[in-house]
Amino acid sequence: MDPDRRAALERAYRATTYRAGPLRLRVGERSAALDAMLAERGADEWAYLTAWNPGSQPCPEAENRAAQGRLLERLAAWPTLAGESRGDDASWPAEPSVLVLGIGRGEAMALAREFGQAAILAGRRSGAAELVWVEGGQKPHVP
Repeated sequence: MDPDRRAALERAYRATTYRAGPLRLRVGERSAALDAMLAERGADEWAYLTAWNPGSQPCPEAENRAAQGRLLERLAAWPTLAGESRGDDASWPAEPSVLVLGIGRGEAMALAREFGQAAILAGRRSGAAELVWVEGGQKPHVP
């Protein structure tokens, strides 16, 4: 990815609130409520995923909804909370997303890559939310 584009995306991702149920996550911040939710389920890891707008390029809503449906099918083995990511400046529409409890980073990255995402939010219990770049992502998922 072009370094200027990556820098612009990083600024945008860091200026976003990632919502899931009652949770509000931000890059670099820890969530006591998420930690409690993970502990309750005996899980240590989590990831926040979407299939919308692969490579942070706008796609038609019907394509986004279909891709998100396929992602949710793939996540049936994990507890999830529906959510949406919303930028601080509202220049980008909110994206339906999902918080996945107990999924390992490697599995989350593989799904993000499959669905063409540039980056995900991921973390561990008692740690801050991390922005994780998906190398080899940004190619739309083809069913």
